[in-house]
Amino acid sequence: MLDGYVNRIETAENIISVSVSLALLLLSLSKIEIGMASLGRLIGNFTVLSMTYCFGIFGGTVSAVCIGTTLSLSGGDGGFSAMAFSISSLLAGLFSKISRYALSLSYLLCITLSVAVVSVKAEELYFLYEALVSSALFLLTPDKFFKKIKYAFPNTSGEIYPNKYLSARLNFVSSALSETSQSLCEMAT
Repeated sequence: MLDGYVNRIETAENIISVSVSLALLLLSLSKIEIGMASLGRLIGNFTVLSMTYCFGIFGGTVSAVCIGTTLSLSGGDGGFSAMAFSISSLLAGLFSKISRYALSLSYLLCITLSVAVVSVKAEELYFLYEALVSSALFLLTPDKFFKKIKYAFPNTSGEIYPNKYLSARLNFVSSALSETSQSLCEMAT
């Protein structure tokens, strides 16, 4: 029983590591444009859709937060990319077990609402265009590709819940901050 839990933790750590590494790669591609679309955001949208499809809410949201935050910092869009990627992947994760079409449609719907709520500027409209192109590529990609992604992260059933891992990490950070606070109070007196 514990062996399965440890394998899920290792897989969660791998997904987080790969997402951060990919976000840094997309940072270098974000200024390359094809037509009026950013290559970094195109690949970012496709990655978020793929990770959501393969690993559910956890995999999609982790990759969305990493990629969205990185692209927001590089593009200076005031956090729009991070917000749009994260909320859209969260909603799409709810539909990831139904079908790729449902996942893609919910992702596009949330991106569209994000663009409509924030404002209709040219940059946000390009963001919508990039999401649409990425969704089309996602739907045209053969299932064999997604099986290879799942195979790269063994020991998953498609959905990962690393609550105990996150709880242990947060407890460690909390105790470290508490010790630091106590040390500073002792030094101040």
